Amino acid sequence: MRKEVTYINPLRLGVIYAAVLAAIYLVFGVIGILFGLMGGMHGGFGGFGMFGGGGLIATAAGILAGAIMGFLGGAISALVYNLAAKAFGGVVIELKDV
Repeated sequence: MRKEVTYINPLRLGVIYAAVLAAIYLVFGVIGILFGLMGGMHGGFGGFGMFGGGGLIATAAGILAGAIMGFLGGAISALVYNLAAKAFGGVVIELKDV
């Protein structure tokens, strides 16, 4: 069964992009904090390594910024897709019943 995607809801795609980017930023932020703490164990920077004590704040700001930019990117992508699908036709996908 072939179907054509003619419309993507910009708000829903924005929320999905925001959640995905926030999760990615969270993972990398935690890794960065762990590396910072390991660097701090070997002297200097007051136990917070390269983050200088602001690692949690930087990670939280990164997650928030990633979520905002993800939402905007997803919403804009959906709007552009909808315009292109209206002008040229949408993406055709093939589905099968299982």
